[in-house]
Amino acid sequence: MNEIFKVVLSLSFSGSLVIIVLFLCCPLLNKITSKRWQYYIWLVAAARLVLPLAPQTNLVDTLLQTMQERETKTLPSKDISLIVNLGNSPVIDDSTAQKESEESIPDEDFISNLPSNTEPDTDITQDTLTVAISYLWLIWLGVALSFLVRKITVYQSFINYVRAGWKEVSDIELLDMLAQTGELVGVKRPVELYTNNLVFSPLLIGFFNPRIILPSTSLPDIDFWYIVHHELIHYKRKDMFYKWLVQVVICIHWFNPLVWLMGKKLERICELACDEAVIQKLDVEKRRSYGDTLLHAIGVGGSYKNSITSITLCQSAKLMKERLKAIMNFKKKSKIATALSVLFTVALMTGAIQAGAYTGTVSQDTQSIQENTQDTSLKQSSKKNNTYSKMVKKYYNSDNIVLFKGVFSEIDKAEQKKWLDKIYSDNDIAFFSTALAEMDADSSLIAEFAEKTYTDSDIAFFSVLINYMTNKELESWLERALDDKKTNFEAMLFNATCNKKERKAMEKKLDKQRLKEYKAYGITKKGDAYYYNKKLVGILLDHRPGSSVYALNINPEGIAIKITRKKNGKIKNVSYMTKKEIKRFLGGQFVEQYSTTSDNTKKVNIPIDISHVKNGEFIWIGTYQLEKGDKVYYDVSAKKGNRLIVGFAKPEQKNPSTTYHTISNPRTDGKLEIKSGAMAWKVQSGKYSLFIHSTEGALTDVNGKVTIVKNDAD
Repeated sequence: MNEIFKVVLSLSFSGSLVIIVLFLCCPLLNKITSKRWQYYIWLVAAARLVLPLAPQTNLVDTLLQTMQERETKTLPSKDISLIVNLGNSPVIDDSTAQKESEESIPDEDFISNLPSNTEPDTDITQDTLTVAISYLWLIWLGVALSFLVRKITVYQSFINYVRAGWKEVSDIELLDMLAQTGELVGVKRPVELYTNNLVFSPLLIGFFNPRIILPSTSLPDIDFWYIVHHELIHYKRKDMFYKWLVQVVICIHWFNPLVWLMGKKLERICELACDEAVIQKLDVEKRRSYGDTLLHAIGVGGSYKNSITSITLCQSAKLMKERLKAIMNFKKKSKIATALSVLFTVALMTGAIQAGAYTGTVSQDTQSIQENTQDTSLKQSSKKNNTYSKMVKKYYNSDNIVLFKGVFSEIDKAEQKKWLDKIYSDNDIAFFSTALAEMDADSSLIAEFAEKTYTDSDIAFFSVLINYMTNKELESWLERALDDKKTNFEAMLFNATCNKKERKAMEKKLDKQRLKEYKAYGITKKGDAYYYNKKLVGILLDHRPGSSVYALNINPEGIAIKITRKKNGKIKNVSYMTKKEIKRFLGGQFVEQYSTTSDNTKKVNIPIDISHVKNGEFIWIGTYQLEKGDKVYYDVSAKKGNRLIVGFAKPEQKNPSTTYHTISNPRTDGKLEIKSGAMAWKVQSGKYSLFIHSTEGALTDVNGKVTIVKNDAD
């Protein structure tokens, strides 16, 4: 459970004790204490509910420690470490350790080697309950914030409504009377006066810029004086701040019904205390006159009632009856009553402090139990590690990944490294991933194996390790991959990093590098569309080793091509997709939508459009399946250059020594071109890469096409 929520619960408990005491003492206190004291004494309860201050020894903390000690001491000794260590390490007794130290491991699952009093069903229920309780604080926080936002929104809406219809009072006599009353009350800041005929009764708004809002200024002078006197006392006593403090307390302790009762009590006593301040120096007749003013103020305005955090003169008929009764029965309190009030205040504050709050401390007895348990665990550590190491070996050799997962976390770091080395050398990514999931999040082995897999360019294993890296570590690896020009690592790390600030810049850089790669293989980009040898690309798939296939671009129409990469991330070849591949990646409904070179294709036209070929450079156009008997046609020309060479070679050759069906023509009669008739493919069937080559200076503006006609197309 979240520590803050524990503190809130403890404050709610200790605050409730204070509230209960105040409610129990109300009948007596109402008779002997002033309304002002009855109003402000609730600040003790409010303070206890929000301030997590407590002496080292306090009631709440003592209760929590006592409960913890009882729970710990009632458990069998061999189960204590399960509680102290939160269930991370099962305790193995000496007899079990001795049995498991033998050369062979029993055939039973490792679960049978755990303490005999373990009850799986009970544990599952307890674990589920523990998880549910651990997330209670999220519910509390969500509801608390909802209440707070709601109250702020309602108050702001009320203020906006009042402002929309108010009119500033310009009557000099009324303003002078307001100023004189303010001086009498002791309000130093000027208070503005407005009217709004839609408000239910006179009210005060504004924390720092106070404004009194009247339904109407058509009032007798004495009524006006009583009304503004009442509202100015509210302002002087900072009742607006007091009301908002109570509302915040209610939002924090929304689950505590006693806090809601406290809020209602304070709404009532606030007005009673203010009335008492107004009538304190008035005689009986003037008190009656003040009471008449209150009665006249009810419902003189509109139907829009006040917000819960504004200060109003009249609220309800029930409260009005109580206020009038208090006004007529007002008596000044004696010195004895004042002394009793002070004593009760001191006693209540002392009790509130001693009630205390959760501080997270652990008693010495519990700490002693934990220390003893840790000593016992250390003594058993060596035997336990040896036992679990043999179990790891057993389950790995039997390819039982479920039981392997259960015991891997129990071996020490040295053994974990030894097994990770073996799993990596065996190229078993499933067990590697399982082992990482059972390790500590801050284990240095993660960084060690990240370095190893990166150096080996093993992106598959590296992709598992990035799940256990922090954002800072991911960004560091991304910078390194960019420097090393490892495009496959760049793309994966780029997708994993959460650095939104640099994301756009890195995306541009990666796109630029990718387009440069594509251009060498005849792939260009105009706007958002890709083109392969001047043909619009409908589907462009980029195969990256060790990861899924990434769809870089999908258009409603065009050809379907795929890019296959080598293990180091560099492009291996570009080829047309088959209908089977389209169906696999996109679904059957897209098969007929795009042009392909599937098994049913009879004729393949390969457009050539290359702006520049350096002297001695091979430009690879794509890789194609050629069968014996297929016919190949060349129709290619260059604007500038001395010799043009077109042919095929085995894939993955940068400078092929052996080529097939190659034609090399010099410039003749001012033209540099190759136009062949049908050439039957006579070499072994297989995949071959088409190239354009130059040996006598550079070529520019190479255009045309190469056509492959399948043997059964005639």
